Amino acid sequence: MIMKLSRIVLPILAGVSGCQTVSGLFKKSPSASAPTASPPKVRSFSETTVATAVQPLGGLLYQGTARGLIRWELVDGKPGAATPVLGLPGEQIQALANDGQNGLWVVTTKGVAHQAVQKGKSGWLNFPPASVGPFVTGAASADDGSFWVGGPEGLARLPLGSTKWTHLLGDTSVTAVEALGDAVWVGTSGRGVLRIRGDQVEVFSSDQGCETEVVRGLVATPGGVMAIGELTDGGARVAFYAGQRFWSYRVDGPKESVLEWVKRVGDHVRVGAGGRVYQLDRLAAAESAPASGAPLAVVAQEAKPVDPPPTGSAVGSPPVKVIAKPVPKPVVVPPLDKPGVAMKPVAAAGKKPLGKKSEEEEEEETPAPPVAKPAAPEVKPEPPAPKWRLSPWGPPLPDAVSAVGVFGDQLFIGTRFLGAARVEEKGLDYFRNYDLARDAVRLTVACPSESSCYVATGTERAWHYDGQSFSSIEIDPEKGSRVLAMLDPPRGSTIAIHRGVKDPLLRVSAVSNEGVWAPIAGLELKVPAGVPEITFATFAPDRHLWVGLRYLDVDGDRVDYGAAEVDLDSNGVVYHRTARTLGPKSLQLPNDLESIFFVGPKEIWFGSRRGAVHAQAGKLDLYTENDGLESEYIHDILTGSDGKLWVATSRGVGRFDGIRWSFPQEEDPLHVRASALAKDRAGGIVVGTSRGLLLCQAPPSGAPPGIKIDQVGVAQGLIDDAVLDLAVDQTGRMWALTEKGISIITR
Repeated sequence: MIMKLSRIVLPILAGVSGCQTVSGLFKKSPSASAPTASPPKVRSFSETTVATAVQPLGGLLYQGTARGLIRWELVDGKPGAATPVLGLPGEQIQALANDGQNGLWVVTTKGVAHQAVQKGKSGWLNFPPASVGPFVTGAASADDGSFWVGGPEGLARLPLGSTKWTHLLGDTSVTAVEALGDAVWVGTSGRGVLRIRGDQVEVFSSDQGCETEVVRGLVATPGGVMAIGELTDGGARVAFYAGQRFWSYRVDGPKESVLEWVKRVGDHVRVGAGGRVYQLDRLAAAESAPASGAPLAVVAQEAKPVDPPPTGSAVGSPPVKVIAKPVPKPVVVPPLDKPGVAMKPVAAAGKKPLGKKSEEEEEEETPAPPVAKPAAPEVKPEPPAPKWRLSPWGPPLPDAVSAVGVFGDQLFIGTRFLGAARVEEKGLDYFRNYDLARDAVRLTVACPSESSCYVATGTERAWHYDGQSFSSIEIDPEKGSRVLAMLDPPRGSTIAIHRGVKDPLLRVSAVSNEGVWAPIAGLELKVPAGVPEITFATFAPDRHLWVGLRYLDVDGDRVDYGAAEVDLDSNGVVYHRTARTLGPKSLQLPNDLESIFFVGPKEIWFGSRRGAVHAQAGKLDLYTENDGLESEYIHDILTGSDGKLWVATSRGVGRFDGIRWSFPQEEDPLHVRASALAKDRAGGIVVGTSRGLLLCQAPPSGAPPGIKIDQVGVAQGLIDDAVLDLAVDQTGRMWALTEKGISIITR
């Protein structure tokens, strides 16, 4: 069959992907030359709950998650307070839909709820589950008050006033549901588009002019119904029903630029593809689309004249044959009131129905006398194919859009790990809980593999990162316990350092291959009273675990307690602090330690609140403001590839060459409130600051002096500019903790 296709040209989609690749982000210091490192890729996360559905309604935004329904208030057009919605049959929200009467339908795994408004008060009416498969792909409220839900195991209808579902199309995978007038349109996976009117189903697939056989999205537009998707054997398609027939359009663009969703926003049609929003505007008859190959062009080929449909055929039966041949009707599946009705296969155009002889066979059996051939009927040309103009609209979208909702002329999206957002032409207005980094104090990351990382932020919850999103894990069954650190030991599986609610012991647990956490037996690491806290945790070159200690006493005051050195092989513990009662193996270190860095097996630098401490061969040297430090409060410390010691302070990043300290001048980018330091895989120093990240690279030997400094901030994809802590995993990725979430930077 030869289809008359129009063509949507999307050259602008080239190179676009759903995962942000940050480019053009390098900001040089006055003395720096162009960076040689490739631009980093930044992925940011603020939420641990995927937005499974979003539906704006009046002055509210409803956001569905796997943990319940959240209602956001819109105050003066800005996000206000978020509150959980109670009274629903289940917590796992699968779909949301506007009932057209300022009410809301909520589909959960355990049932469906409808927000009914009676006598000025709203309440929830709960109904049984729709039972359309393991997940819901579409939901819509029809004009007659019925509610429709689709899924991989068919379609379900809840009539107005009923509490019992009618199940239809049991062997059909439904991908989208859209109500329009007296009809409900249904997108499927592999069987095109269905139209349900009364008790009949009409099927439109390639044989009926609708080449969107695998439907990804369906929408009622101002002039008809549009379906986006692809053919069953590949090839992106847009199909448009203009009131009498379907027109199909081929989508040209990179394979990864799939049309993912389509919505009517006000009087406009907008589609999402590759992290961008595009607007489709139908051209008036007198307008012309740009020439083929021009950017953002939709080129419509001229339609050839064909016979009108035979009398009695269903409205919308498209011509798919040559001149003077009958037009096949949509396949009609009669009465819908029979549960589990299945669609019948569509006979290919020109093929005889099974069990019926062709006209040629009948003529061979009963030769007819020659008769005069009647004149061919008058051919009436059909209307030309609708033409469209495609243009980009609005800002780039965040990573991993998982839901789209519309109310009037407002477009909202939900994401897998960045919350929800209102999409406006000039930018995004976010709705976020920021639960990933809530109450976080520090960041530690342990990654057995690139797609499996354990993350602790010093709070009650620890996280597992699977390469796409974060999920909560249980380390300590005691309610109120805290996970203080995650570490990859030199040998063995990942360990977690955690504590209970009241006891003074630090607990160390290891994870099995099955993901089960169990305490390491025989290890006792404790503080004198109250509950312990840690300031750092890392492994030394000799495989001993070093932990910076302090504790909350019975009055709630923080008491510094130096450091502990733990041999996990023997479960032996040596304490290092300023105290006369310690043994000969203990170092008389300051109690207020904040950071540690191992230069070698027997050389260690410590950062404290009274200066930098150098320990080598049992000898301790303390460097203070009297020795050139501009601030004695050392947040972090390490040595760079330039051989110098770097310290992060609130007065800037200082460096020590073994003789003297140097701190940046006021106009230098390193003259900034610095909170953390880390070394990337190339040996460069990454500085966490109150203004984002500074990527510092010392010049190679023989090159002119000066440090290359590249800046990464919110404009380049960082979740927030105020960096609290940094970590580097075993694959070399940089992790940045902020009050708003976590960003992962790959260079």
